Amino acid sequence: MVSRSSVHTIQRLLNGAQGVGFIAVDNALRVTCATPLAATLLGMDTITALPDTLLQTIRHTLETGAPKCTWQVAADGQARTLEIHLSHITTKNSQVDGHVLLFQDATTRIAEEEELRRRNAILTALINFDWRLHSTESWQNALHGSIGLIGTAAGFGRIQVFRNLLSGDHASRQLCLHQWAAPDIPSMAKSSGDEFAGCTNWVQQLQQGKSVFGKRQGFPRAEQTLLKRRQAMAIALVPVGTDQEWWGGICFERFGEDDDISPEEVSTLIEVGRSLGMAIKRQLAGERLTQANIAFDSTAEGIMI
Repeated sequence: MVSRSSVHTIQRLLNGAQGVGFIAVDNALRVTCATPLAATLLGMDTITALPDTLLQTIRHTLETGAPKCTWQVAADGQARTLEIHLSHITTKNSQVDGHVLLFQDATTRIAEEEELRRRNAILTALINFDWRLHSTESWQNALHGSIGLIGTAAGFGRIQVFRNLLSGDHASRQLCLHQWAAPDIPSMAKSSGDEFAGCTNWVQQLQQGKSVFGKRQGFPRAEQTLLKRRQAMAIALVPVGTDQEWWGGICFERFGEDDDISPEEVSTLIEVGRSLGMAIKRQLAGERLTQANIAFDSTAEGIMI
């Protein structure tokens, strides 16, 4: 709480303060005084009254008794999130005579906190994905559910796991073996083996163990045409290999107009591809061992006879 006699003292102190805007209002939420920075933060030249949406936010916060709230404002062509701390102004008789509002631009901090939460969710999803892959005999069964956790945590709309195939003329074809899509994203039709037809550069990059990523408009015409057909705005392709063989890859897609995929994210996605490659390699080795045991048992039976 703040006493009525100290309101103007606080205002004078905050007039030159960096990063903190000050507004005092009466019980009807009419502005009684404000610092220049408060006006700047609100995107106003001077403050004579609080914007209607801010009034509603302040009223709701006071009704609930919360000590602070946030409010979105668009100023200087940028959207910002303001954190507002509220304190009552009291008279000598301890009667509430108004309120002090302290404003801070919390855009960067909130974005950093959200990014930290997102990375934590992605890490949890990756751990779950890796555990499922390496604790079950079939990597195909492990993909169901676990790949969707990565998609949800990392904000992808669609994920496809595809197998590289060689046709009779030794041309490379990509066949989708597993697909996950967010509820609001359409699934692709059943794969015919031409997932990336015409995108020879992408195929060559994956064949060399390199990843491909970027926004749709940053790719050559053939790739842009493919992404338009898939309705994707950004894509990341990471290779999946077993020993020296290029087995296939994983395709991650986003669909928002401003969506992109950062190099940091791709580093994480590469690990998803490596983990899947290890699981496939382990399963193939197990199948070869089983076949070898069957062949040995057959041979042994033949010798005994």
